[in-house]
Amino acid sequence: MQDLKSWKRAARRTLRAQIAALDEKELEKSDEAIYNNLSALPELREARRIFLYLSVRREVDTRRLIRSLLEEGKTVALPVSLPEGQMFFAEYEPGNLTDGSVVPIPEPDADAPRLEPEDGDLILVPALTFDLSGYRLGQGGGYYDRFLSAHDLFSVGLARDRLLLEEVPREAHDCAVRCLVTESRVLRF
Repeated sequence: MQDLKSWKRAARRTLRAQIAALDEKELEKSDEAIYNNLSALPELREARRIFLYLSVRREVDTRRLIRSLLEEGKTVALPVSLPEGQMFFAEYEPGNLTDGSVVPIPEPDADAPRLEPEDGDLILVPALTFDLSGYRLGQGGGYYDRFLSAHDLFSVGLARDRLLLEEVPREAHDCAVRCLVTESRVLRF
């Protein structure tokens, strides 16, 4: 177990350095191609409610998607982090963001309606990267693995081709996504 934790720590450091080294123009091209592939997903087009993350720093951009979904009249939900690695999702509307109290990521304010996943909802799952089986290497808090294990949603990971790993060592609690979208492909599991 300690070897796996050490591997994950080292892999996170390496990936963060690789992400930091990516050229700004390369990021823009990558985000555009991922957005186009994601927008073509039938599951996304059919979903009324989309649970996703608000991209920060150099994560695959979700802000353009959020604007597009809202323009289409879809409901967008963003995570609200709680202590001890728990989270829930609350409805996002422009102007209702506040600084997260547990994790320093913008989240819907306390007045935003809390949403529980239902059939037909879709969730976008963040990660530093994914492997070719849909398993992720996240930031290390376990928030999404806990949430995914408790809710049956069509889950989609977004990743840059050049950061994909052949295999991410996994623990019993790790959850794979059902679909992985990169610049060049859509993989279903």
